[in-house]
Amino acid sequence: AVMLAIGGLIGIVVERRTAAISAEGITLNYPANWLNMGAGEPFEILRVGEPFETAALPAQASVRRMPIAEVSTTAQTLGDLALKWSARQTQDLLGYKVLSIEPAQVQGQEAIKIEYVYVAEPPMAGPAAIPVVARGADYLIRQGDSLTAIAFVADADNFEEQAGTWARILASLKLK
Repeated sequence: AVMLAIGGLIGIVVERRTAAISAEGITLNYPANWLNMGAGEPFEILRVGEPFETAALPAQASVRRMPIAEVSTTAQTLGDLALKWSARQTQDLLGYKVLSIEPAQVQGQEAIKIEYVYVAEPPMAGPAAIPVVARGADYLIRQGDSLTAIAFVADADNFEEQAGTWARILASLKLK
């Protein structure tokens, strides 16, 4: 029983180990067994995620910062920005469907959280691969004339299992 307890404690410590990443005034901690994938999309500052062999669609977290005018020139509130952001995502993601839009707090700042699903191609799949349903949550934060978007995405079947990881990453986020 003692050995099981020790093994459990070691497992928790290993599972909760983190690595840190900083870029352009943004810092966050992520699980040490994840990969720093670098920025790949427009306005993306950083992207981290599970190793590709862990799932058809490995869990990922990313941060983008862009001028608000890239999303909307007429939006007055975070709610307006969320609607414009969702309309833009509809063009970029196959089968994009919003599940919820709700107010949130990120590091004491007012934010809005958008949960959604879409159809995704597995990143390391061959030509005969079957698409998967992805689930995501985007947190939008307005900072002056900039919009910061923190995105968490995983296979829809694995999304809820990642909730603790998402919460730890979001809690570690530092924006400047």
